[in-house]
Amino acid sequence: MKRLLPALLLLACAFQAAPARAAGPDMELYFEAMDGQSWQWLFMADAARRRMPAAKLEVLPLVSRGENGWVSKRGEPELEESARIAWVSSNRPEALFNYLNARSLSPWADGWRDAALFSGIDPDELGKKSAESRDSLLSGLSARAEARKAESTSLYINGKPYEGGQRLLDLYAAVNAALPESERLYKPAAEAPGKPAAAPRTPKMWVLAAEKEGVAGDPNVAGAFKRYFAGIKPKELDYASAEAKKILKSPRSLPAYVIEDTPEVRKAFGQAISAGAFEQAGKNFVYYDKGRRALLPGAKRLPGELEVFVMSQCPYGVQAENSLIEARNKGLLPEGTKIVLRYISDPVTDEKGNVTGFNSLHGTPEWEENARQLFIQKHFPDKFFAYLSERNRDVMSSRWQSAAEAAGVDAARVSAGFEEAKALLAENARRARELGIGTSPTFLVEGRVLVTGIGGLIQVKGFEKVPAQAAPPGQGCSQ
Repeated sequence: MKRLLPALLLLACAFQAAPARAAGPDMELYFEAMDGQSWQWLFMADAARRRMPAAKLEVLPLVSRGENGWVSKRGEPELEESARIAWVSSNRPEALFNYLNARSLSPWADGWRDAALFSGIDPDELGKKSAESRDSLLSGLSARAEARKAESTSLYINGKPYEGGQRLLDLYAAVNAALPESERLYKPAAEAPGKPAAAPRTPKMWVLAAEKEGVAGDPNVAGAFKRYFAGIKPKELDYASAEAKKILKSPRSLPAYVIEDTPEVRKAFGQAISAGAFEQAGKNFVYYDKGRRALLPGAKRLPGELEVFVMSQCPYGVQAENSLIEARNKGLLPEGTKIVLRYISDPVTDEKGNVTGFNSLHGTPEWEENARQLFIQKHFPDKFFAYLSERNRDVMSSRWQSAAEAAGVDAARVSAGFEEAKALLAENARRARELGIGTSPTFLVEGRVLVTGIGGLIQVKGFEKVPAQAAPPGQGCSQ
């Protein structure tokens, strides 16, 4: 939750209580309670609601029931927040938008208590009542989402899906058009004499995915394209289909978002194209999204291997490591799982190409610890997780020798092997760069499925029981 809202704080102050209303357009927002794109949709829908006194907005957190209970994309913290929002909406509807406003400005784990106080709700009551009625609250949300077939952030106006761009005026026009003509807040201006200017051509767009392997396109990413081309309708294809092969023969990763190379596209995305965010592929541009879950279709499958890319002093990486160690100790991982720790940093070389050091997000002590951990993982494999458990108790300190001693690792040998450790780290850095990994923690499952955050890992079959209390999914340190 920590990182999903900072860019939206200025928008958050737009929330206000709704004025009295007559019958008018009903908006339903199916909302992911810990997703930044969802909050952008919420702010936009609320702005339209406030502009039109007759409009109504329902905020419906997205949850579903799985084999082992309730499921939300970002795990237990999102389920708890969904239940709280549902309880406020049902029992204190006049306080809902004040609660959401304050919650957006209090993104830490217990920030909901501040939000409750701000909106005039006793936080103890909110916590207790939402927990007691959690099952019925989530059942109601799940039923609503299932009826609409809503699986990701989506907005409905009078029961019909809103298909316009994620732009305030586009939504405002759609809500306004749902009013009887006599009640609209404005009428379209008369066309100027003469032939109207032709609208820019909407480019073609395709989303290549592999749903059989659990990798689908993200509507939030596709929605970002709609900000620039409101009429765009991405066509979803299986990457192995004949039609997809004609568009992009060998995608580097999936999902891949392919859009026509047109003058309008170059104008809209010129800066991103120059920065390398898009790749040229014949007559199209390709955007590869690895934000949540990605498949590397050309990679060799490594059965049972779980590669964990971290920075040794990243708090989210440390928490993820601790969760995996706990799962390993309790037998909660798939049978035969081999955990391989890898580290994210950038080598610094001299004029002869020799590695002299590394750039690491948390400074020199971090890359030095990265190197030590790699050396211990290679030469003391049976003691590595014991060392990691001890070191993670105080990873910011310089007292790594104490952790080594507690785990039975020869600290003198580790110190003597530091040049080898640096070489191991340089090799790790190449691996991370080849895969485009810069966020700690990132997981590569069996060499092919790439997910970010511990909340992403628990969505992968076989890893559902890994403790997810470490951090909200998607959270991480980015190099």
